Amino acid sequence: PVVGECGDRARAMSTPHKSTSDVDVVLATTRGDWTSREDGAARFIKVWDFASARAAELYATTTAIEGRENGKVLGVSTLPRHLRRRATSHAPYLSRRRPNLKRRRGDVGGDVGRGFRLCREALRRRGRLNAETKRVIDGVTFKVLRTHTWHAKRFTTRKHSKWGWILPSIRPGRGRGWRFIMKSIAQSALVHDSSYYSCIVLKGDGAVVRRALVELAVEKKCLNNKMFRAAHRACAMHIETFKNKRTIAPVMAYYMPRAKDSNDSEAHVWVHPAASEKALQAIRAAVARQVARKVKRGGSAVTVETSDAFARLEIIGHKSFEVVQKLVPRLDFLSERHVVRGVRHFVSHDPRAATLNIDQAPERIDDEPSETAPTQAEFNVSCRASRDAMLERPWEPAKAIGLKNYSGLLINRGVNASEGYSVIVPKSWAIPLLLGMSHAGARAAGMKEWSWCAQQFGKPVFPDDYLDTPAGVAQRQELFDEIKALMAKTPIGKVPQGLRELEACGRSITVGRVIRTQDALSKAESLATQHAMVRVTLRCPWSGQPSLGSELYVPTAAQNAAWTGKKSGARRRDDVALAEISGESVGYVTSVSAPAAAVGLASALISVKALSLLREKFSRASGRVFVMCKPPG
Repeated sequence: PVVGECGDRARAMSTPHKSTSDVDVVLATTRGDWTSREDGAARFIKVWDFASARAAELYATTTAIEGRENGKVLGVSTLPRHLRRRATSHAPYLSRRRPNLKRRRGDVGGDVGRGFRLCREALRRRGRLNAETKRVIDGVTFKVLRTHTWHAKRFTTRKHSKWGWILPSIRPGRGRGWRFIMKSIAQSALVHDSSYYSCIVLKGDGAVVRRALVELAVEKKCLNNKMFRAAHRACAMHIETFKNKRTIAPVMAYYMPRAKDSNDSEAHVWVHPAASEKALQAIRAAVARQVARKVKRGGSAVTVETSDAFARLEIIGHKSFEVVQKLVPRLDFLSERHVVRGVRHFVSHDPRAATLNIDQAPERIDDEPSETAPTQAEFNVSCRASRDAMLERPWEPAKAIGLKNYSGLLINRGVNASEGYSVIVPKSWAIPLLLGMSHAGARAAGMKEWSWCAQQFGKPVFPDDYLDTPAGVAQRQELFDEIKALMAKTPIGKVPQGLRELEACGRSITVGRVIRTQDALSKAESLATQHAMVRVTLRCPWSGQPSLGSELYVPTAAQNAAWTGKKSGARRRDDVALAEISGESVGYVTSVSAPAAAVGLASALISVKALSLLREKFSRASGRVFVMCKPPG
């Protein structure tokens, strides 16, 4: 039955000429989503969810049918006039004359004709806006996040033409800059919707999938880890091309659990949209090579495709552990799987109810999780039903069922709790999960703010800090195109000299092979490789602010003694000669922190040979060395 006796009556009413056993009920498939079907396609519903959300309406309908026998009138005429639903409620002054006839004539003649224009209220419905995944601007189609409407009300958005996405950038207004983000990391938590990353799914023979990943990976040790092969740990690595060994992009890979008697595996690889096409081509080529070797020994094929069925949210900060613990209260955070990049599978109630005073019925956690998240109206009905059950109020036939469950993956991002977690859920649950984290105390962060967080934790920003990749080259080219367009709009006499120098010297920068692993760095230092480079993190004390495109130089002994020596009467910094730059450039800055930062942070590429020289002459504790930085102009 759908909802007790009410469900039986509804089915009997819908099929008066059939018995109850002859009624066909078509359930929705797991991938079914009414928002993605075209008009005119078959409509599917989940009977249990539909009936539970509309139990009151069904109960009122069956009650009215029973009362009709006593001479009562059935229909809208029983309601007051101001409560009757009208077909033109959103456009009361619009009168459409025979719209169905015009539509049929257009279909027969092959001309769709001019469609009816919806009013503003209908266009801006929350369900309609959240369901849209694409925007067309000046004839160009862009993808948007599932949470785009929520972010657009709070952030300034930016169109990334190279990526094909419209993404939130930064919060407008004063008091929402660098210091606000740093304070949020130290005192609360930050959540970032990174669902714009592409998820590449590999399905098939487990040996072929593993060998294909090992062939492309730069860090091969993590792929041989037992916990990674057992689907208990994720791997953050870089993939490279097969022939010239050129880095493509950093990725995060992990296995999904598989059946005990099956040899097939399913691996998910998350990659930035700027390099998704290159990564997909490289993975398919690697799989094809491994399959060709395996076929000779009787192997099976492997399918490689991109999937948009998942949403990925990142949460970092001092209280990220508390927020996640509220969302998933039954998860054991002291388990042996709770390690760096550890993967935890969980099933929990609707995340929007994490901060509500509702008894979430732990015994219903074992119910089958739902792939489709309930709407806000359905969630409110479920909350009222759960609250009434908690207060032990008498059950009514028109009462809905409790909260729905959802399943997801929790990946530990780092050693410290402030480095946070990655939460991967079905894409339909992206909005409820973001709302649940926000209600629990987390603050949202855009693209620009997320890059600031990477600077704070000393992590590279893709593609800005990856100038040796095709995506990094394209990003830098786009930056200089914007500088050139800005200079063209500005009068010649008002163009800053630093902007001219940056535009002139930035295009002539050549990047050698960038080393990503510690073993390769030790080998390059021993061999004194000429053109090899490595990424370093710069910290500018004494209120120093690094500039994008600044060049790095090896300091002299006097400069190093003046700025790093102990305080004494002999140490003086007022000498003008201490600011002179000599020698050749050994590196350059690729990304910088915000201008309002109290301590300037930057990411730079430096020559391995120069880094070895600095360590020999001016080595400090924790591997720190002193370098001179020359801003453009």
